[in-house]
Amino acid sequence: MSTLRTENLQSFPDLPVDIARRILEASAIDDRVTALSLVCVSKAVRAWIDPILFETIVIDSRKRLDAVLLSLELRNDPAFFSTHVKRVCVWARLIFDQAKLSRLMPSLSGVVSLAWWCSQPLPVGNVTRPKYLFLADSIIPFSNVVSPNLTHMNLGGRDLYYSSWPTHVADMDASSWFEIFARCPALTHLMFNLFDAPDALVEREVALVVEILSVAPPTFKVFILLIAERPLDWVGDAFSDVLSDSRCMVIDTTTGPSRGGVSYENYFHYDHDPTLDWQYMPTSRMTVWEFADLQLRRRATRRGVLALIP
Repeated sequence: MSTLRTENLQSFPDLPVDIARRILEASAIDDRVTALSLVCVSKAVRAWIDPILFETIVIDSRKRLDAVLLSLELRNDPAFFSTHVKRVCVWARLIFDQAKLSRLMPSLSGVVSLAWWCSQPLPVGNVTRPKYLFLADSIIPFSNVVSPNLTHMNLGGRDLYYSSWPTHVADMDASSWFEIFARCPALTHLMFNLFDAPDALVEREVALVVEILSVAPPTFKVFILLIAERPLDWVGDAFSDVLSDSRCMVIDTTTGPSRGGVSYENYFHYDHDPTLDWQYMPTSRMTVWEFADLQLRRRATRRGVLALIP
């Protein structure tokens, strides 16, 4: 077995390469500052750490976009980004240079989770085929986003980081969603964020949910409506038309303990920040998607037990 002998890694004298690599990769995953330091140790170590650094990319400024493009252009390996970049989040109130975005997108064909929280559409010819998609609804229609790989789609009823409330989602009819399901045959999970939507818009969204569920294929599993800081009596009134559908869940993400006393089978409290779910990284905290799947399994178990009772 080869050993690691380098003046730059004096902390690992005669340590087998694979063991040293695991130690350094674990350190890089645990702390990004450490990862940035490690890439300066040697070319060999950089080759180990770079895929970790670029696995998740956040573009929240024009400067950050320029830095990502520069890194892309300086690499001798044109397949590096498509191979190693798995999660991308683009969010900002400013407008990015569309030509620069168009230069970046062809390199992101391997992205698994894409969050596009800005006020401009994805470039035409977008090649990403994510399984997890998070969109601000200000860019809808999103015909250049849909993908046969897509299983989970989260539509921010508003831009999750700002207070404007466009209504593009509510303006889409059942026929539009029938086409989306046809173009996304693997889509099983759909989510609307209704955190601070005005009541009138909530009514429109709920009416749309009823229509969407009417055209959803048999493989569709769950429709999540996220709320926060809403009175319990409002929940019953606002979602009365969908709470009876076993595929629909109202999840209250209000910070703090559950406000008990709710008898709706499909209403749940889960203290969680759903804006973090685009990262989809293994942690001790479930994503909202995972929480919903857990409730589905529990419900199926309960019904299975009840079916056995004569």
